[in-house]
Amino acid sequence: MSDHDALVMAQALCSRLCHDLAGPLGAIGSGAELLDDEADDEVVALLARSAATAAQRLRLLRAVLGRPASGSLSPDEARAVLADHLAGAGGARAADLSWTLETNSTDDRTRRLIQLVLTLAVVALDAMPNAKHIAIGGALPRTIQVSVNGGGAARPDGLEALAAGLDGGPAVTDPRAVLAYYAGVTARHLGVAVRVEPMPGVLHFHVKQTA
Repeated sequence: MSDHDALVMAQALCSRLCHDLAGPLGAIGSGAELLDDEADDEVVALLARSAATAAQRLRLLRAVLGRPASGSLSPDEARAVLADHLAGAGGARAADLSWTLETNSTDDRTRRLIQLVLTLAVVALDAMPNAKHIAIGGALPRTIQVSVNGGGAARPDGLEALAAGLDGGPAVTDPRAVLAYYAGVTARHLGVAVRVEPMPGVLHFHVKQTA
């Protein structure tokens, strides 16, 4: 990927970040306007929920897009970040999370692989936004599985962008698909292969170390 493509991808990632935060932060603004008229319990609850959702989403995107610092982003922390995001984004219809990912290492490569796991989880949920269950398992650094089920067929744009990133194709600039491209680029630089298995109502990502 050229320097230009890297810049374009970074700009698209910023667009994605802004897009994901716009909804809950907009609701906070709407709630604040309503407070001028009547500060009832419903309005206060709206503000609290919106603020919590924004904070959870920002925490997830920071874990996905930021550079893992020394001693951060353990499997337990990653699981908590994803679980909080699912609860805030889905409400009563939040997807169930099963997390059985194991590792005995805390080195930089392991932290980057955990970051890739979170990124692929978001990509999978983007592809199947009505998913009822997401399962993440494996033994780092050798194998990782990310699976979502329920909610119909997977949307193709993110899967195509993931393939482009894995293959070193041109940068994807669509904010809805750029995170999938980023996941592919990250996997390629980490020397891992990602096999995608879309089936009716189910989407599997199989990640295996190749280098």
